[in-house]
Amino acid sequence: MKLIELKPKLSAELLDTIFHFANEERTALESVVFKAIDKTPTYLRKSLNILCQLEIVRISSAKIEIADEYFDRKREPTMRLLKDAIENFRPLQEFVSIVRQGKSEVKAAKFLKASLDIENETNDILRILSEYRRFLESEQTTSSTRAKKKSEERAEKAQFWIESDGQLRYVETKYSKDVIAKIESRRFKNPAFVDQQRIDALKTISNSQFDLSKLIRLCEEINDAFRSENYFSVGVLVRAVIDHIPPIFGMKSFGELANNLGSKSFKDVMCNLDNFNRKIADGILHTHIRRKEFLPNFTSVDCRSGVDLLLSEIINELN
Repeated sequence: MKLIELKPKLSAELLDTIFHFANEERTALESVVFKAIDKTPTYLRKSLNILCQLEIVRISSAKIEIADEYFDRKREPTMRLLKDAIENFRPLQEFVSIVRQGKSEVKAAKFLKASLDIENETNDILRILSEYRRFLESEQTTSSTRAKKKSEERAEKAQFWIESDGQLRYVETKYSKDVIAKIESRRFKNPAFVDQQRIDALKTISNSQFDLSKLIRLCEEINDAFRSENYFSVGVLVRAVIDHIPPIFGMKSFGELANNLGSKSFKDVMCNLDNFNRKIADGILHTHIRRKEFLPNFTSVDCRSGVDLLLSEIINELN
């Protein structure tokens, strides 16, 4: 084996051209490839020999055949393919491994020369492998720079974002509140069903008897569904809430709660909520398909005031 000096730019250009002319059998005529690049054949053959040495291609009867692994990845940047091939190049791998074991680079080069039957002199081996390592380091730096640039571009564009509560946030120095108000009004047709202050208050409650995580999540999902005009979901989720909370007040059912808890006005509201929501939810869940359907709308499921009063009572009870 004779190590060949690396010419990364020309090798990448050559590989691009080979991919361009390769047929379904993964081969391209050497003469056609060389003719397409404005370089002398002798100069191109050196780069072709590098690709052969790295086992990216092989030559047979004036045809260049691409290795299966690299042909399958032909849509990737050729510099990346070249980098991967160099990282897997056995002399370089063994050289790096020996140096990491504490041997000097000169001893590592001498060992490679003997074990792999390399024709180059020791100094040439050191110089060529150093070129390979510098190329890999430069590619790593380039990739890191590209990633950093993309990250900065994303950060620059990310002037708007959505918090977990569904609220739109923005960089105030970039956009006026008038602009934000217009965007917010177009993002959701409906307001929140459950007031965010109620959800925040529930999150602050720590109670050893009742875990409120399901109730909080139900409220958040009701908001998502209502804002997005998913009214079937709203009806079912509100039903889930009123069936979920009676034990907080020592009751077995919401009907029992509605008839026995609080003042007359509170009972009236809870009874209306129970009757109203149960009819809506029953219609959603249990009505069979018909010739003509009437889909629920904003008005059909709007029992926000009743749910708000119920949540405020839960907060008072557990605080």
